[in-house]
Amino acid sequence: MNKMWKGNGEEQQFLEKLLKDGVVNPSMKPSEVQRIYPQFNGFASATFRKHWNKTKAMLDATANHNDNFVEIDVHSPPSTSPQILAAAYAYFEPYRCVALNSVDKIYVIAISLAQNQNIKKANKLRAKLMCTLFEKNNCNMVVSNVVLNALKNSPSCSEIYKCSREWCKYSCTRILPFLGVNTGTIKNDFGNLKLAIFMNFPDNEPKCTLCKTSTCITRTFSDHLFIEIPVAKYGHQHESH
Repeated sequence: MNKMWKGNGEEQQFLEKLLKDGVVNPSMKPSEVQRIYPQFNGFASATFRKHWNKTKAMLDATANHNDNFVEIDVHSPPSTSPQILAAAYAYFEPYRCVALNSVDKIYVIAISLAQNQNIKKANKLRAKLMCTLFEKNNCNMVVSNVVLNALKNSPSCSEIYKCSREWCKYSCTRILPFLGVNTGTIKNDFGNLKLAIFMNFPDNEPKCTLCKTSTCITRTFSDHLFIEIPVAKYGHQHESH
């Protein structure tokens, strides 16, 4: 004889916990969930399917009416930026040390994605990170802003300007979160991307603000480069990163 499903029984509570904690994917087939977890043995497949769908709908409604609910768009810069770093972590071994030793919290998300950890946990980390970086309801979610705020300690490049005269103590540092390219130099296949980046830097060094003479520039590049490339589309210029 098939078991009876109780609305507030142990099985219902266990099912809610699985979905809330992200242990099971809501897109899974109910028959697969029932096969994996022995707690659901003894229930008719139709009975379990009914309560599976009912519980998913109930939890979705709760989330959508929660004042603290944050919607994550997987195609938005806060999502795609960690995915880029996750790919570097997964496929380029030397970069793993960079990610593991960085104090920028965006790497926590990237590592969790690369290690195929709980997706719900990763989404919570993304939402938490964005809430710390941007004011509520004032999130300018463009890639440049995400890179600028989430990778403050890991910019693409830093420039140190020093006066060419030894007796002048002028020195300043310029942080470049992302780099541009010389559009007249770059080719369609990006084969000369390195040259296009260097050609985009100004030919003339800025003058020393103290003695008005020339300055010497030292550039230090990071282990990653976020590059801003204008892309022509439908007669307009778009930015691609």
